[in-house]
Amino acid sequence: MQIPSRLLIVLMLIPMGIFLYLAWKGEGSFAVYAIPFFVGAAAVFSLAPQIDWWWYQRYPPDVEEPVRKIFQAQLPFYQALNEEEKLRFRQRTALNMIATEYIVPSQDEDRSVPEDLKALLAAHAVMMTWKKERYIMDSYEKIVAYAKSFPTPLYPQLMHTAESNAEDGVLLFSTERMLQALMEPKTVFNPVLYEYAKVFRQHYKLPNMALPNDIWETIKKIGNIDKATIELHLGLPEPLPEAILMSYSLLFSKKFQEIAPKLYEDISMQLS
Repeated sequence: MQIPSRLLIVLMLIPMGIFLYLAWKGEGSFAVYAIPFFVGAAAVFSLAPQIDWWWYQRYPPDVEEPVRKIFQAQLPFYQALNEEEKLRFRQRTALNMIATEYIVPSQDEDRSVPEDLKALLAAHAVMMTWKKERYIMDSYEKIVAYAKSFPTPLYPQLMHTAESNAEDGVLLFSTERMLQALMEPKTVFNPVLYEYAKVFRQHYKLPNMALPNDIWETIKKIGNIDKATIELHLGLPEPLPEAILMSYSLLFSKKFQEIAPKLYEDISMQLS
């Protein structure tokens, strides 16, 4: 898809070039007519992000066909949607991809994040904000996509799989662990959806929930994974139960409703 701001700049540069050519051929009075087009092109260039975003919101793009097949094969949330909802899901994914800067770790500067991984990362954000009218959490506009577990200045001794930095608006993920969780959702904890649940709570300023004392037993019944395994897959201690429950309400909706209907209702209200 042609980026609208670039198209506008080209459309302004063409007549500007024509007038400058006529001026160069001896018709000096034509040079003045090139000025408005030059000013217009400069203005579009400076406002390009806002122009492009306005355009994409009015005419949202779709993801590529290979990504659609991945969604249909790997995302039960997407599979459960009707055709109209699937299109909206893909369009929201595409818009999230446009709104997000994807960064590779410094040791991999010669590489870039593949489009299918970008789409899967964005799809997790779309799942988390599915019920929101303002569905892009613009307080986090950067994703650092590590291949494997990683240490950070905040946790220099811990190889972990997900982290968020509110001050810099950055999310850090292990794409290997994400893919494992998509392939084996009942045995591998999904760190990407969990971290998005954490930042969702921050972004929308949700209050803490009153959880029962046996919450970890309930979490294990729903997701088939105990607290120790969740900590192992995250690489960090003391995960946030509310964020786990929010992710489970999207991954294991039916089972969650059967095991803890009132808790599911409370979580669903926070996601709305």
